[in-house]
Amino acid sequence: EDPASRPTMSAIINMLESDSPTLPTPQRPPLVFSSDSSCFSTSGTIT
Repeated sequence: EDPASRPTMSAIINMLESDSPTLPTPQRPPLVFSSDSSCFSTSGTIT
């Protein structure tokens, strides 16, 4: 994650103090899991 893309402390304080904060659109996560279900067992645990 790029630290420059994080909000500043003053922006965070403004968000917390605001009645209806405007949140930025989330970016695509750096790690995306495959939809291949072969790595999961039927109990839902990683195998």
